[in-house]
Amino acid sequence: MFFKKQHALLVLFYLTALSELGLCRDIILEVQNVTCVKYTDHLRYIECNFVKMATNRFGITIRMLFDNDMGRNFRARISVDIKPINSKTVIHMADIRFNVCVFLKQIVNNQVIEALSKEFKRVANLPSSCPFKKDYLYESKNFTLTDKYVPSYLALMNFTFKVEMFSKNSIIGMWQIDGGTRAK
Repeated sequence: MFFKKQHALLVLFYLTALSELGLCRDIILEVQNVTCVKYTDHLRYIECNFVKMATNRFGITIRMLFDNDMGRNFRARISVDIKPINSKTVIHMADIRFNVCVFLKQIVNNQVIEALSKEFKRVANLPSSCPFKKDYLYESKNFTLTDKYVPSYLALMNFTFKVEMFSKNSIIGMWQIDGGTRAK
């Protein structure tokens, strides 16, 4: 598992270098849909939507309300699947499971997701540590999703970015962004 992480980082570094040298094609980011689903009453309320602000620029809003305090047993799974255009094969780019409380403590020092964490801090009222409070509306309002978050070296593709939330080991809800890239 450690080797896979090192290998993935090496590939990411190499492809980022190619992109910085201008050897990769320009893309246009498209968001087709943002959906959210409540599976149990632990998630009292969830709402999500998006608006296209400009080419390659989307505002995504997600609101959640929990029916009890969410602490050490609050877990999440992030998965990213892509399907290159003109292909029938889905590629599972990421499948990451983590404890949300631990993640909140470590997000400040994580350089890999630094740009995303800065944007979330700008637009969201997430706590800096657990618990997530009962009956408090957590909101990420107009998270700005742009093409800077999508590496231009990737093939033209459709993608699904999904976040599933768990209390203990039971899924309580999820939100998902479906989109794609196309040539300029």
